[in-house]
Amino acid sequence: MKRMTRRFPKVTAASVLLGLSLGAGVGFAATQVSALVPHVFSAGTPIKASEINANFAALAQGVQDAKANGLPAQSGKAGAYLKTDGTSASWSVAPGPNVELQVVNNVGQNIPSLFGSTTFDTLRFSGGNNPQATLTGGNSWNGTLFRVGAGGAGWYEIDAQVVGVAATSGAVSAVGVGFYLDKNATNAPATAQYRSTFDSSTFSAVLKNHSTVHAYLYLAPGDTVEFKGQSWSTTLAANISADGSTSLTIIKIK
Repeated sequence: MKRMTRRFPKVTAASVLLGLSLGAGVGFAATQVSALVPHVFSAGTPIKASEINANFAALAQGVQDAKANGLPAQSGKAGAYLKTDGTSASWSVAPGPNVELQVVNNVGQNIPSLFGSTTFDTLRFSGGNNPQATLTGGNSWNGTLFRVGAGGAGWYEIDAQVVGVAATSGAVSAVGVGFYLDKNATNAPATAQYRSTFDSSTFSAVLKNHSTVHAYLYLAPGDTVEFKGQSWSTTLAANISADGSTSLTIIKIK
């Protein structure tokens, strides 16, 4: 009996590429396929090598474009978001709040009685910046004035507290400090948007004579923030605490 040998068609690179090109049309309408490759074939029509090569070139370009415009590597990017410049995509981390400055007054300061006048003393916050706070974007601080650097534009939350004490004993005095936030050294107390609230309650010496300012501001490069105050008394000077209860915190929100 003659043994029958089955012959398989020879597989070449050209035949594989031809199959890929023809297979691109599976599941697509002719109009969709024509958007992917320049030549769409139908049954009974001759196929030219130049047309096949043109289809291969179009498919290869599509693959390259997909790689170029695809997602970048995601390893180690937990919590990041995808950002594009219109040409390529990259991962970025959303900027979060940053404590720029957290300082206290640990030296003390005498504020003269200037109540009712237009003269105000610049308040000092003499302590160094908290180690957990970091000035960014070129922002700077000199003990009295916060200046926004070239890369520091954004929204800021500002909290300042001034506590008045007696000069000799350190006990809470009957004199507090009224103060206001002076942006760009242009605000007068009458027009300042952020002026202190004052707690002069008598039921608790711990709470007495605390003046506070709380503000949300958009600050541009070059903008400055400082605080100016005077004694609440018409006759007596006020003395700022030197125990750290007088403090300033500036947080960049975004």
